[in-house]
Amino acid sequence: METTKRCVWTLLLCIITCMGSTLRAQDLPKGDDGYYEISTKEQLKTLRDYVNSNSSTFVKIDVRLMADIDLENEGWSPIGGQEGSYSAKPFMYGTFDGNGKTIRNLKIVDNSNQSKHSHFGLFGYFVGTIKNLNLDGVSTVTELFKSAVGALCGRL
Repeated sequence: METTKRCVWTLLLCIITCMGSTLRAQDLPKGDDGYYEISTKEQLKTLRDYVNSNSSTFVKIDVRLMADIDLENEGWSPIGGQEGSYSAKPFMYGTFDGNGKTIRNLKIVDNSNQSKHSHFGLFGYFVGTIKNLNLDGVSTVTELFKSAVGALCGRL
């Protein structure tokens, strides 16, 4: 009886964990190949906010950029790479296919002492493949005395 209860609780925990680690269909369009398709600045922010709000250590996602995106020099907080451990969780892993497109006017900011990030770039911390992506007009504008800074990724 006790073993059965443990199995049921473990199964429920697995289901809840899996449900929390996927984007909802209305958040970002998904192609037939399973890649999330990003065409706008708002969709890129949705991806960032999803990864950064995830309670898991890692977020498995495959993404394809479908259009050039101008971030208009707005302060950019990275996708993943929050401090709290050496592994800078949460982090995104999977594939980010730039599809030959360009992200322009990326302004990497720290937001002074209030930042939770320890790794800075378009991505704070990424594991997997980033390919076919162009960056144009990248700048850093604050004192980034944290762990790692890069235009594309603070830590790969």
